[in-house]
Amino acid sequence: MRALISGLWRAAMPAAMLLLGAFAPIAEQDAASGEWVGAYRCVQGETALDLHIEPLAHAAVRAVFFFHATARHPGVPEGCFLMRGTVQADRTLTLHGVRWLLQPPGYAMVDLHGLLTPDGQNFSGQVDYPLCGAFSLRRSGAPVGMPAPCHDGALQEFTRL
Repeated sequence: MRALISGLWRAAMPAAMLLLGAFAPIAEQDAASGEWVGAYRCVQGETALDLHIEPLAHAAVRAVFFFHATARHPGVPEGCFLMRGTVQADRTLTLHGVRWLLQPPGYAMVDLHGLLTPDGQNFSGQVDYPLCGAFSLRRSGAPVGMPAPCHDGALQEFTRL
């Protein structure tokens, strides 16, 4: 009887290990990936922000930063640029502007430094640029609608980043 139980245990062990592996913590960069929507504040006032983040290797991510008007500030033009960054184990995410895809006159790329909430549904922090303030984003279940230069340009440029 003991040999039978021991044999069953050995046979079941690989399956149990696979199941436990399915519940292992996800990599930091995977926690940040996806579609994010919200707003940030800079000299032009409140500005809508849609952020598309994709994971890379070793806690690295790449992103498309798409900004546009809000109902309160309808004069903000559309623009977008590529970003690269890292996600730390403490859920700190830092993104740096890399290359413009659609640049309105007078606008500069900004960097983001913030924190992902433990449930992975919110990302907020500071916009790193003079006269800018906080940003706040929430995870979106739907793809972010971006103009063609942002969407198509990102697809082409991501192969180079």
